[in-house]
Formats: sequence, structure tokens, C-alpha cells
Amino acid sequence: MTNLPDDQNPRGANPVQPPVAPPAPGLQKEHEVAPQPETARLEELITEMELTPEIEQVGVEKRSETITLPEDVRQLGVEATGPAQPVATQPVGPELPLTDEKIEQGLHAKIWSSFRWFAVWCVRQLQKAHFHLKKIGNRIIRVQD
Repeated sequence: MTNLPDDQNPRGANPVQPPVAPPAPGLQKEHEVAPQPETARLEELITEMELTPEIEQVGVEKRSETITLPEDVRQLGVEATGPAQPVATQPVGPELPLTDEKIEQGLHAKIWSSFRWFAVWCVRQLQKAHFHLKKIGNRIIRVQD
């Protein structure tokens, strides 16, 4: 009777196993989940700031947080709504891990210095974005090719 097929498990069929969920990455069995803070406190930042004469002399200007619409636009029915969003200006050219002044210092470092090679890499990134550094007086600026 050993040659008879088993009704419970036919020949060649694998028994059905429940799927096993893989453990979450980074969590071990003994790991405890840190309790989350109950409420996050948000503090309002001061948006109005007085500029000192030294800061204004450098060229920093204060921009208004509110936008006034011209009269002809208001006559068309356009209204300013919602809180004013701060205007963010993007830097010219690619963002690099070194400042332009540090790149210039690095280009004058010794040939075996890693600082020099890092500065050369930054110059290469500027070249890829069609920029180069130009020294005018005591300032270094980025000029687009």
C-alpha cells in the first residue's frame, strides 16, 4: 500500500506554506522603537529684521514681505491672497562644497595636496556648467561662458 497516492498531498505537489514577510530593514528582534514626541512645537521666527549700516554698505537690501499689485491689475479683478511667500534666489551656477575663495586658495596649494585636487574637481564642475572663476580686485566671481 505504499505505492498508493496520498489524497492529502498528491505526488509532486508541494505543501502550501504561508508567505513569510521579510523583516523590516534595520530592525532587529531586540530593537525597541523610540517613543515619538506627542506634539511638535513650532515657534514663529522673527521675519522683520533691522539692517545695520555695515550690512547695507555691503549690498544687502531689505525686501518687503508683501506685494502690492498695480492699479490696472487690480481693476482686472486680481487679488493678493494667502500668506506672502518669501522670495528665494538661487545661486548662480552649480552648488559646490567649497566657496569660490577656497577654490582659488586650493588652486595655489602644493601639487600633492588633496586640497588642490579637490579645488581642481570643483573647477571642473564649474566648467561642465559653462562657468569659470574670475578675480576682479579682491573679489572672485563666477562668469558664465
